Amino acid sequence: MKESEVLLSHLAGCQPIDLYIRRDLLPLPDLQKRYQGLLKRRSKGEPLQYIIGSSQFMGLDFKVNRDVFIPRPETEILIEAIMDNRIPESAFILDIGTGCGNIAVTLARFISHSRVLAIDISKPALKIAALNARQHKILDRVSFCQKDIFEGLGRKQEFDLIVSNPPYIRTGDLPALPPEVGYEPSLALDGGEDGLFVLTEIIRQADRYLKNGGWLALEIGAGQSAEIHKRVSQLGKFEVPKIIKDYNGIDRVMIAKKKPVTGNQKPEWKK
Repeated sequence: MKESEVLLSHLAGCQPIDLYIRRDLLPLPDLQKRYQGLLKRRSKGEPLQYIIGSSQFMGLDFKVNRDVFIPRPETEILIEAIMDNRIPESAFILDIGTGCGNIAVTLARFISHSRVLAIDISKPALKIAALNARQHKILDRVSFCQKDIFEGLGRKQEFDLIVSNPPYIRTGDLPALPPEVGYEPSLALDGGEDGLFVLTEIIRQADRYLKNGGWLALEIGAGQSAEIHKRVSQLGKFEVPKIIKDYNGIDRVMIAKKKPVTGNQKPEWKK
């Protein structure tokens, strides 16, 4: 489907196919002027999803604007990896850095009796995420809270699954990204000097908040899998992590199961 068709059908309030079969949708002068304005925005590099205000993810439509990262097909692999494992139907899930809420909402839709706590440091992003939860009729099972990673979570809260698509781009690589990416919030992209800052913080603390046998699932950047695998393994809290490739053969998802605590063994909380 051509982007020009998407833009025109967006303005006309119809499906792209309707542009070819409904003569009453032939562009009127006012529509043509607005259409040219959208084409101009797109020619300057503004992402199509921001222009039309929506993005597709796992077959669902999500509202997006420049306060949130645009969902990517790679993140669908994260959802598929989670669904391939035995996540309880009544799972309690923590989504870190929820953005537009695509992960939280999708999991709530696919895992029928789950509850999701979706956190993000950005208040504007949380507003968009709540709109998406309402749109998909799961607002009663998804809660949104402004937090930075595990900030303010009590140790008594235990999750069946902790999931995140965190920022993992190296700071020095940001200027070389495609111009379109420059429209997206840097908070959702910048993973620090080595790209591993947020990933490391999640890995370091995740076992505190996971139930025995709970899962940690993370999207990771190209070239990071060996280091992520090592850091998870060195904790001694998880079974051997699984690394899953994306559609281009790049290691993209890490998923690991927390080892059960047996007998009188107690978890060693990190400070």
